[in-house]
Amino acid sequence: MCARRLVVTRFHEVPAGLELGESSRFSGYRGLRTLDDSHHRIILAETLRSALKAGGLCHGLSAETGSVVAVCAVSPLEWDGSHFGLPMARLFVASSPGVEPVSIRGLAETTLAEAADSFPLRHVSANIDIDNYECVNALLASGFEILDIKRSFFWSRLDGVPTPKFLSRVSEYERTEREEVLSLVEDISFDTRFSRDPQLPQDKVVAMYRLWLKQLLERAEKGQGCIALVFRKAGKIRACGVIGETDLAAYGVPVTFMDKGLYVSSREGIGGYFPVIYQLARLSLARGMVARTMVSLNNHSAVRVLEAMRSGSASTCYEMRFLYPGG
Repeated sequence: MCARRLVVTRFHEVPAGLELGESSRFSGYRGLRTLDDSHHRIILAETLRSALKAGGLCHGLSAETGSVVAVCAVSPLEWDGSHFGLPMARLFVASSPGVEPVSIRGLAETTLAEAADSFPLRHVSANIDIDNYECVNALLASGFEILDIKRSFFWSRLDGVPTPKFLSRVSEYERTEREEVLSLVEDISFDTRFSRDPQLPQDKVVAMYRLWLKQLLERAEKGQGCIALVFRKAGKIRACGVIGETDLAAYGVPVTFMDKGLYVSSREGIGGYFPVIYQLARLSLARGMVARTMVSLNNHSAVRVLEAMRSGSASTCYEMRFLYPGG
């Protein structure tokens, strides 16, 4: 597909029947067996609509026939910008197979430039499926950096997975344990896209994880579709794992599963990861829901445990970041 035959157009609403072929599966939920191709297309279109609703911009790349072969949206992240003290935004990009990276790069750069004229823009993040080579290469050429590689693991059953040691040390979280659990965040030591980013104050990164964990714990306390477990050694809480219910009804997709989990551990929490994750998956499946967890590939011990748990189809993505000049 020749780049000079493609035209960038700004969308004020998402085109009906948007179809990007097999690339639609890069919706962010690839590998989740309860979703089919039509679900991924719906999620992709709704992601673009959400960007527009948030005050962002959306552009498309059209062929001479008028068909849209690539899309890009940039939306401001107001909470993130306020928390970290700099203008932040999220970029989403997807393309049909065969679109050259140079064309996708032009689409992304045009969208970013017009977004910068509409709202303050400095720190731009993007999540790109590892198999979406054209988009990955386009963003790298535009100046985006890879800060993390994350893999999703799914379970629809635990058949054949051996019962972990120390399972007896795992118990349900109780409200009276909140402060003890939250104190575990101070011991987080593995790298993430946030901790690797020199633009983000590290005390604000820790505060963000603490707030995220607190919100999940509060949902568990109120029985709002969240499971929280603690791991004890010598009578003290050494680790905590939390997973929450994700409802895709907001995208128009009638699918619910357990996701958006967080695991935190002190240095004394060695041995807690397998039993906590196993129990979170088991309790999720007991509710009749598929369970998903996502970890950084540099977190080698966690990856080994998850692979040993015989997870379902896994998807992998790059977490990327770009500093928009002059923002």
